[in-house]
Amino acid sequence: MMSTIINLSESNRISDIRTAVIRKNPDSNELEECLLELLRRRMWAEASEVALAAVALGSRDWRAYIVSATKQLGDKNYAAANQLVELMSELPTTQDIKQEELTYEPAAMMVIINIISAVRNHFSGVDFGQLWGWTNLLKAVSPPVLAMTDGIRDQRSIADKIVEARSARPMIRLPERLGEPRLGRKVVVGMKERFFPERANSRLSDMPARIVSAMKAYGWDVTFVKFGEAGKNTDIIQTLIETSQQLNPDLILLDVEYDDFHTDILKTVRDKLPHTMLISFYADPWKDNIPIRIREVSSIVDGFWSVNPSLEIWTENGVREKAIFFPWLHGGYRGGTDVSLQNPGYRFLGGIEIYNWPRAIWALESFLNHAPISFDISRHAEDGLDALTSFHRYLDRLAEVRGCVNFSTRRDFRKTLTARVFEALQARTLLIQEASDELDYYLVDGRDYLSFANFDELMEVIAFSDANPDVVGEIVANGHRLATTTYGDNAIIGYFDSLIERHWSLSGAPVV
Repeated sequence: MMSTIINLSESNRISDIRTAVIRKNPDSNELEECLLELLRRRMWAEASEVALAAVALGSRDWRAYIVSATKQLGDKNYAAANQLVELMSELPTTQDIKQEELTYEPAAMMVIINIISAVRNHFSGVDFGQLWGWTNLLKAVSPPVLAMTDGIRDQRSIADKIVEARSARPMIRLPERLGEPRLGRKVVVGMKERFFPERANSRLSDMPARIVSAMKAYGWDVTFVKFGEAGKNTDIIQTLIETSQQLNPDLILLDVEYDDFHTDILKTVRDKLPHTMLISFYADPWKDNIPIRIREVSSIVDGFWSVNPSLEIWTENGVREKAIFFPWLHGGYRGGTDVSLQNPGYRFLGGIEIYNWPRAIWALESFLNHAPISFDISRHAEDGLDALTSFHRYLDRLAEVRGCVNFSTRRDFRKTLTARVFEALQARTLLIQEASDELDYYLVDGRDYLSFANFDELMEVIAFSDANPDVVGEIVANGHRLATTTYGDNAIIGYFDSLIERHWSLSGAPVV
């Protein structure tokens, strides 16, 4: 049957596919395999015709219902789409879908891509019927999406949270320094030059610029080696090794988590520089294969720097002892002024990609319910600015509004902490944050920021912020103070200094 479909497609006769499938009347297994293969190839139009034929033939395949409903929504046949959504709840296979695997399913991907596209285009050309339909479709197969949009509100009031926060403490604090700070450390930083190394038009990554700028301001001598696209860093690694051999640095900080040769790269650096302190940087340790990569190099590196302490990999022997948890550096940015508290409005400022697609659900709900939140969607494209200037302008934009709305859910429904948490605090704006247990390691809800777990709670936080500017001002001041002192650049670099001191003293090498 697949060959028939391909022939019709290549002959520009896609509209004939449905009739051809119904006439052939294949068995259910062949039909399901054919639909799945078309979805994997992203032959959406062909898959839609096969799905409609499958439903007409009495299929119980949940993918056929998702794809058929998506097609009906695209054609604005809302009654037919709603009927398909209602029937989906009766399919036993729908209830067996593992939620962490849902968005790796090509059938669900059709819906998700439609929603992301609508959000990025500010819902231009899409009517409310389609938007409601897409939302209801995902709710039908995903309890986590349903919880985001229709979840039960926390019985505690925001005022109760604020009172409870007075006696609460975060789970992580930077430990006492192990040695006196020493100016003149030498550091080699090897990190990807662009935010998306595989995209030629990607903006420059702000992370190395922030780290290099902050360390130089602290008085350290820092050399930056620019990494490129994954799998194409062989010559760059050689440059880094030669540079390090010439400089004899106290520390090498590498960000190669995105590279498939992650383990080989770190092993090569260690073999050539056996005594230098080597710390591996992980901005996204929650990604699919990163825990495996961390485990592979646990005997090679001297430390793992991450802002996400809740992952199970950090509890394993050989890894636990080397985990370093604190926020990223901010390159000397000190934040805006209290003026932002007088400004109206709330803003989400960031990207919406496949790996964080639930953000599009929040944007969709906000649009459908006329929430006072602007969504400033970044595609992380080249902006013509140097990385540090671009980053500081981004922080200035966060400071322009009363509150920064930030989301934590990733494609596998993990609730993770993002860099924007501390960036909002730095910018001296109210952090309105989707609830995540990871924030408890660093901050206190009700003292340093305000959280929400579903759309009703988000609206409640915004209403509270509008009605209580003095209380919000105290929360903003608390968060900003924490971000610029306890988690400020100098405090974090000072802790690095103590780690370097300990490393060289334990290694037997002379400590200058």
